[in-house]
Amino acid sequence: SEQVTVYSDNDCTSISTTVHELGHSFNLGHSGRFDEAYGDTTCAMGLGPDAIYDHNEPQVCFNAGKSWQNQWFADRTISVNPKRRSWDGSLVGIVDYSAAKANQKVAIRIVGDSVND
Repeated sequence: SEQVTVYSDNDCTSISTTVHELGHSFNLGHSGRFDEAYGDTTCAMGLGPDAIYDHNEPQVCFNAGKSWQNQWFADRTISVNPKRRSWDGSLVGIVDYSAAKANQKVAIRIVGDSVND
């Protein structure tokens, strides 16, 4: 089944709101902080209702975690468990993705030995 996103006239005048709502269309949840549903302001999905409707709010995109979730840069990412091995390489910004070489990564996921790590 197709998912449809609908905005009211007032909501779609804010770029932050549009990006946030598009995130839901990409199956992204909110980016919380501690026990709050929102609060991770490094990501459009962490901007709460007060922020996304504020036209003065800084405009942000999806952070590395959300990009990882949707595998947008899968060919330039790596998972590393520092207890098992180290990684030596070059980390570049997402803006440099198209020019990145195979040994350059745009996201590194640090994992542990258990789900609690």
